[in-house]
Amino acid sequence: MGLVYHQMSKYGEALSYHEKALQIYEKVFPFDHPDLAFCLQNIATVKCDLGDYSNALLYQKQAIEIYEKKLCSNHPDRILAYDNIASIYEKNNDYDNAVFFYENIIKIYHEEESGNDFQLASSHNKVGLLYEKMNKKSIALSYYKQASHFL
Repeated sequence: MGLVYHQMSKYGEALSYHEKALQIYEKVFPFDHPDLAFCLQNIATVKCDLGDYSNALLYQKQAIEIYEKKLCSNHPDRILAYDNIASIYEKNNDYDNAVFFYENIIKIYHEEESGNDFQLASSHNKVGLLYEKMNKKSIALSYYKQASHFL
């Protein structure tokens, strides 16, 4: 229900349901279970949409810790977690950390070498946008050119 309330932009209700789910998950699963990380990530996303970036980062970092312990590097949930934390950093104008996590995603997709052209283009484009915001136009242009090679 929290996901639906979130999609409806009813963040208070979404947060309430995600926090209730977290309490249940903490009783059922071990502290490092990926389902618990998913719950933490949902809370982080709502906190971010509420503009509470510091708490969003706390929850997202906890989710990433679990994913890094339990999931392979190219698991979609782990990649999504990196994308989410990069987005939180970007919204908080911390572009260097956002670039760091988008670069992690690029590295993962390059290591796979299997049909991830759209994801590679998207990630390169996101890094280009960040460098553009940092007024580093030549670096941004380089990333945009790399993105275009994957399309």
